[in-house]
Amino acid sequence: MSTTILSQLQAYFKAACEKAFGQIPDLALEVAQSKDSKFGDYQFNSAMKMVPRLSIKQNPRQIADAIVAAAAPSDMIEKLEVAGPGFINITLHREFLEK
Repeated sequence: MSTTILSQLQAYFKAACEKAFGQIPDLALEVAQSKDSKFGDYQFNSAMKMVPRLSIKQNPRQIADAIVAAAAPSDMIEKLEVAGPGFINITLHREFLEK
């Protein structure tokens, strides 16, 4: 059974979110392919949706920073970068993409 890059990224960010904040019931994580390569290959867009669901008072950018800090090293991901009000830009390792 093969998995898509998108499903792998969703699982990766689910684990990072749970490590940073514990389980968040009924939260659908939004990972999308980037429309502009200068922002990386994919983007995690759920930090803003998480604000009302967390018992702590943080803005979306602080939530995104916490997710990046909790994210495990990965052979798939070269770089995670928080941008704007709380987006996480994802750059994949070229070697991973070549496989």
